Amino acid sequence: GPPAPGGAGAPAEAALDDDAAILAAHAASLERVSAEADVRKRYSGRQLASRTEVAAALASEAAVAYREGGGRELAALLAMWRRLRLSPLPLDARLTNSFMSAALRCGAPRLARALFYDATSPAAEAVVVRPRGAAPIVQPETSVYNTLIKAHGVAGERAEAEAVLQRMRAEGVPPDAYTLNTLMSVCAKAADRQGMLRYFRALEEAGLAPTIDSWNVVLDFCARGRQPAQARDVLRRMRAAGVKPDAVSYACMIQAHVRSGEAAGGGVDAAARVLDEALGAKVELDAPAFNALLGGYATQLRWADAVALLRSMRSHDVRPNQLSYSLVLRACVRARAADQAATVHDMMLEDGLPATVRSFSMVLSAYANGGQVREALDLLRRMQAEGVPPNRYTFSSMMEACVNGGQPETALAVFEQMTAQGISPDVVSYTLLVRAHATPQTLRADHVPEADLRAAFGLLQRMAAEGVPPNVVTYNALLSGCLLPAAPDGEPRYATALTAVREMLFSRISPTKRTFLILAATPRQRAAPRAGGRGGSRGRGARGDMDVREQAPLTTARLEYFTKLISEFRAARRQLDGEIYLEILRSAAVAAAAIGAREGAPAATRSDGRTSAPGSISRKLAEGWIQLGLEALTERRGGSADGRPALFNPRKVHALQEGPLEAAIEAAAPDSYAANDVRVAAEKS
Repeated sequence: GPPAPGGAGAPAEAALDDDAAILAAHAASLERVSAEADVRKRYSGRQLASRTEVAAALASEAAVAYREGGGRELAALLAMWRRLRLSPLPLDARLTNSFMSAALRCGAPRLARALFYDATSPAAEAVVVRPRGAAPIVQPETSVYNTLIKAHGVAGERAEAEAVLQRMRAEGVPPDAYTLNTLMSVCAKAADRQGMLRYFRALEEAGLAPTIDSWNVVLDFCARGRQPAQARDVLRRMRAAGVKPDAVSYACMIQAHVRSGEAAGGGVDAAARVLDEALGAKVELDAPAFNALLGGYATQLRWADAVALLRSMRSHDVRPNQLSYSLVLRACVRARAADQAATVHDMMLEDGLPATVRSFSMVLSAYANGGQVREALDLLRRMQAEGVPPNRYTFSSMMEACVNGGQPETALAVFEQMTAQGISPDVVSYTLLVRAHATPQTLRADHVPEADLRAAFGLLQRMAAEGVPPNVVTYNALLSGCLLPAAPDGEPRYATALTAVREMLFSRISPTKRTFLILAATPRQRAAPRAGGRGGSRGRGARGDMDVREQAPLTTARLEYFTKLISEFRAARRQLDGEIYLEILRSAAVAAAAIGAREGAPAATRSDGRTSAPGSISRKLAEGWIQLGLEALTERRGGSADGRPALFNPRKVHALQEGPLEAAIEAAAPDSYAANDVRVAAEKS
């Protein structure tokens, strides 16, 4: 409103009271201050000579406070900009720069650019808020242009950022070192090495010595490019120029070594030596330098080194932050070191960092990998006692712990608790629920009741009805249960598994390598504790013991299963994986050995030195397996013009006189189905 009467000091006092109240309202909504009195107290001791200084104080407060606004900061910032533009308070370069900086801190570079054009354009051309009347046009200073360059860079607009420099020169606004450093950073992030070096040389041409920020931009470029040798050379030139490396310099050096790997002269161990060098040089390091190395340890699952480095940070008076502990927790979780993850979580609380749902969930995930149900339940109770509400990821981790720990019924109860708290299940939660229904009731059981499997199939319909379509991991969990018998020592549900395969292919879900491992596995292999996978991008779970190759009984049902499985994939025009063909060939080899033993032929010797067990099956069934093996070889490797197998002599195969089929199959190692190996063995026979 108009200035209040009452002398020279009255306008400033009136503006102070009015604007402080507005600031208090915004800050209270962002939970920065609790009452208007706090803001009044904050500004009561200042001598604000004009309305401009009052507005500048408000914008400065916005630039600091709105960065942590929790999602409502942009609305509050726009409300303050609108109030400013509609008031008689004059807008100058300092105030414009404050609001642009606040927009950048809010993660809105395009808003920062729009605020610039609002302030530097006529009132009729404003795009955010059109002021009343003819508002004066702000003449940008170097600092304003620097913020505009930074906004273009954050938005990925390199050409526009470089055009700002041309505009500055045309308007007679001299660029400073910060201008050229910002342009260097824009080019570096765009992987433009020549552009970065061009602005680096422009510093010297303008009579400006490269600053520590200039050198750090080049070091960061080397880190992004995984070039530890070049980073080391830049560090040497930096020292020769009389610039002492700081914490950012060494953080970039460590990142360059961690990202490059040992083949490029880097690696995590080399990064550790760089950190030791910085500590020996008495450089005041901060958390990012240590976090760079912690990230390398987490990637290589070196949780013990990560924990030791975390303790080293504390001994060097560097306070670990949330990222530091998250990286160490990630290393422990991926290495399945649940107890160490819990210890690291306690260390985080001792350092005064607040426990978050993410940190609790990571420890729960570590317990889930090991199936430690009791520890997971205790942690969940502790989490709720400390007032940290669990989220969907927390409940998913708890469900996975129950399934892996042989308590699928508890997993069902956890799912019901999650939905009772109003948390909508996602594909991860539903996949774990499918695993709970398709998993034996105890770790020692090797069968799944029929009712549980029907419930697992019903979940697929429920997922589709709720708009959460199942993915390949969901079907993998279902197939794992289908290939378990309904009763101890019973036959797997081959027909049910084929139904699941048909639905998966009809839904246009592509099978993965794990899918074919499940389809080809023997019943004893299917009894592994974990079917694997949560069902989403958050963790894949254990793969299970899929490397144990124990020959399944050559039953008629299993022969029909493989025959129909090939037909299903042919009908869907999908390619079968080699694991299926390998399992068929192994079975055909055993069938050939059985007939050979029955006719007095010696048992064939395997490539690993063992002999193939003849088994006790009828000749008709054995010939059926052999015929399926030949068809598999024909389909996998291609047949001759007359339709007969291309790799074998049919008369010798059917007569089984020299055993070329078995010799060829045994030559193909269990982990290899290369055509050359099969062809060479067939030619030798």
